Amino acid sequence: MPKRTVLKDAVKSSLKSRAEDDAWWMPTDDINKLPKNISPGLVPILHQALQSTAKRPGTRKAVLCRPTVCHIKSVRGFDNGWGCGYRNYLMCLTALESELESSLSEGRPSIRALQRWMKDAWEAGYDPEGYRHFRGVIVNTQKWIGTADLYALAAYRGISCKVFNFPATGDHKPKRIAPMHHALMRFVRMYFDGDFDEVQFQFTLRVDSEPSTGPATIAGKAEQEGGTVTISGRMPLILQHEGHSRTIAGYEIDVSGATNLLILDPQSSIPAGLRNAAIASLEMSNHQTSDAGSETSQIARKRRKIMDNLITMEAGHAADPIELLSDEEMDQSGWVRKKRSTSKPRSGRSGIKDALRDVFDWSKNPNATLKHFKVDLQLLSKHDEYQILSFDGRPLLTPEERVRRKVVTATTILPS
Repeated sequence: MPKRTVLKDAVKSSLKSRAEDDAWWMPTDDINKLPKNISPGLVPILHQALQSTAKRPGTRKAVLCRPTVCHIKSVRGFDNGWGCGYRNYLMCLTALESELESSLSEGRPSIRALQRWMKDAWEAGYDPEGYRHFRGVIVNTQKWIGTADLYALAAYRGISCKVFNFPATGDHKPKRIAPMHHALMRFVRMYFDGDFDEVQFQFTLRVDSEPSTGPATIAGKAEQEGGTVTISGRMPLILQHEGHSRTIAGYEIDVSGATNLLILDPQSSIPAGLRNAAIASLEMSNHQTSDAGSETSQIARKRRKIMDNLITMEAGHAADPIELLSDEEMDQSGWVRKKRSTSKPRSGRSGIKDALRDVFDWSKNPNATLKHFKVDLQLLSKHDEYQILSFDGRPLLTPEERVRRKVVTATTILPS
């Protein structure tokens, strides 16, 4: 059973959050109502950055999770320092899309909603150990939660998931790379590659004295595969260690053959320029699917012209002017949209250039972009044991299946 002692309870809080601190948003919602702490569209941006580094060469292989997953940051003054478990769970919910929509009859997700649902789960007989651990009190508190609590919450809501333990071995020296860390990296690779099998995985760990996918082996295999960079249909993973948890959005094998996890950390901010690029890319993608004669399609064509102008302006030439209609404006990311307020649109060469520089700086240095998300084996070794919560993305569990998951279970990975 997953440990509950890896995350300590914080004191109960009587502070009430502002609505915007605990707001929910998913890719099917209006982009204009996007909360400040949520960043959609990052997976496609990572995909493009990895494709760039694969050509240099720098990346031999990379696999990413579902593209709809959003980064959700903890908010200072509300959940910063204790809300990572909730935020990671919410990140994963943004990737569930249609699977989630049918489970929202009791309201939209948020930290406070998750706490209410945990209480409801306990009252329905789910996770009796968790109920005892929290003494039945979770709503409107600052209590940290871990993978075991999220498993029970997911089961109650009909979402299928599993917990995997990666415990420390008796002879492991703190902050040293151990077989467990190699096993965790291999687990992540197999999971996102879509060929993970629990029995086979445990067998390969027992028969190999050293990880069979060490640097030389990985590099050779990836080279044969042509340095592929793909977006899979896999759900992100939640990675927990003592005191914190993060979301794994995929992995990269670099030119040396080393594996890097690609992490979305609820404690870390997404740089403004990178967030603008992701949002703009998402908006562009949405508008390009519109009918050619629609108003949104006309705006999309103007946005494509802005992209062409960026290239022209970076070369030192004058850009073609963008003509805005009376009911159009340019937003802070440099994109044309229908007016939402009485604010004046940004205009002129310098205004467009400044906005577009924020949007496209990430593409000039993809390694700098990837640096915000990479966690290598050395960083992973800072902690002696981990837990992973994985979602299989299957349809919602039946009532009978939910009942069978009332007690939290976990698979322990024991590398030899």
